[in-house]
Order: sequence, then structure tokens, then C-alpha cells
Amino acid sequence: MFKLLDILKEVENENLDNDIKSALSSFDDTVKSEFEKASKQENEGILTATALTLAIPGIINGIGKIAQLIAQKGKFNLTKKNDPAWYMVIQRVTEKIDDYLDTPLNFAMKPFIQDDEKRKKVSKILKALVLATMSIMGSVNLDSIKSTTALINQLAGESSKEILQAIAEHSMPNLIKISKNILTKIL
Repeated sequence: MFKLLDILKEVENENLDNDIKSALSSFDDTVKSEFEKASKQENEGILTATALTLAIPGIINGIGKIAQLIAQKGKFNLTKKNDPAWYMVIQRVTEKIDDYLDTPLNFAMKPFIQDDEKRKKVSKILKALVLATMSIMGSVNLDSIKSTTALINQLAGESSKEILQAIAEHSMPNLIKISKNILTKIL
């Protein structure tokens, strides 16, 4: 019981919140880098659906590194199923995802996705993927992250069911496959 209280205090610590914000703010560099690599493979100046699908595994891997950093900074275990501290981190990221990612993602994608509407849709999907990846890595129970699932529904629309299914299955390979399909449809 005392360990749980210590974990919760640490998660509530403002420094952890700053670590989350810092880690997520570097996510735009990851997205931009993966888009650039994928665009070069397509030999085009703009991002195509095919190039974006090539970028997805790297983007998901980048999200995974962010989740690992957050877990390490918070001193909790990603391999421990249903760690209460992990639920609090997911809740915090859910509450602040727009603050953390909106501007950086739009800035990173602007050179690659010229159409504002498409860029907004891709940004929403990427935010849903951040939440989904963190949920899968934390082995969370969907019933315990209602606000996160509601936001994923809002961000991903009709595609949210597939994303939530990947979370329920704790399946990163399925999430990558689903992501590729969703983003190919948008572009």
C-alpha cells in the first residue's frame, strides 16, 4: 500500500509532467524524420499514402520510446500489468494531448501534407496512436481508461473501433497494420 502511495505521489510530481511534455514535444522530430525517410523512398517531394505507410512503424516506435522514457522517469514498470501509476500517466497525457502535440505535429507535417484538412485528420490519428501505443505498452484495461477511449473515439472516428480492439488485445503489430490502413484512406 505504501509503495502505491509513493508511486502516485511521484506521478503527481510536476517534474514527471514536465518529463512527459518534454518527451512528447520531441515527437514532432520523430514524425518529421520518418516522413522525410519515407518521402525519399518514394522519390517525391510530397508525402504519398504509400510513403506514409512506410513511416508508420518508425512513428509507432518513436511513441514507444517516449512511453519507455515516461515509465523510466516515473519509476514504474511497463511489464507489470495494470500498474496504477501507468493509468495516471495515460490520463494526464489524455487531458493534455492537444497542448503537447497539436502545434508540433502540424509544424512537422506541413512540408509533407499540403492539404490542411488532410493534415488535421492525420494529426488526429497520430494523437490517437500516441494514446493507443501508451495504452498497449502499459497493458491497460480499456474499462479503466474511459476518458482515453472517449478521446480516441473522438479523434479517430469510425476507425476508433479498430484502434480500441488493438488496445484490448495489447497488440502493437495490429495497431501498426490498422494505422497504415487508416492513414492510407485519408491520403
